[in-house]
Amino acid sequence: FIGFLWCMLTMSSHVAQDVVPWLSVADIRLARLVCKEWAGELATAVHSVRLPAGVWQTCIQAQQRQLDYLQGTYQSCRHVNLAADSQQAVDEQTLLLAVTALKQLRSLNCITVTNLGPYISCWTVTVQGLGLLSSRLRSLCLSDVKLPGPQGLDALEQLTNIKQLVISSSYRNKLQQQHVAAIASMQQLQQLSLSFRVVNGTLLEPLALDCLAQLSNLRELEVMYTGKV
Repeated sequence: FIGFLWCMLTMSSHVAQDVVPWLSVADIRLARLVCKEWAGELATAVHSVRLPAGVWQTCIQAQQRQLDYLQGTYQSCRHVNLAADSQQAVDEQTLLLAVTALKQLRSLNCITVTNLGPYISCWTVTVQGLGLLSSRLRSLCLSDVKLPGPQGLDALEQLTNIKQLVISSSYRNKLQQQHVAAIASMQQLQQLSLSFRVVNGTLLEPLALDCLAQLSNLRELEVMYTGKV
């Protein structure tokens, strides 16, 4: 990587920008330390950032400093991954501070929440917090989450501008009929992907997905079942 930096130092900024798509986020961050010119130009190349649980879920001393750095540096960011600790509750005030910072990212339109725990309070607080971004969010991915109880997904209906919804879980929390009904209430959806290891139902009486037919704007539907009934 050091050799690569040396080569880039001899290039014009235009040529350097052509190389940026081939770099990892970690390499971009290192390259931004070279000089002020690179710091400014390469910041616009970062379109996705990951926030650990301590920055948005549970309060840490350095939270505000990290959020200030995020909103001051990555203005071109379009996607944020909120990495959760499934064993921890979501602190409402901590999430509010994080969402306030995310609102400053003018290009942000996609949120991923990873490894969220099965507690209804976690889901309710998280979705309500994301509701403050609802006018801008077009895509929501709930990745490798632990599903809450039957009413746990009801709060999703307040995210009225979401066009793409992805929910996946490798855990043994069952996808239930009320979960499906909550998803079906999001009439604006155009793309929907569901991937679960366990669903509620039997071979003779499988989980019904008929209510998804109510999604009149839906263009793409993907349903993956990876385990036993």
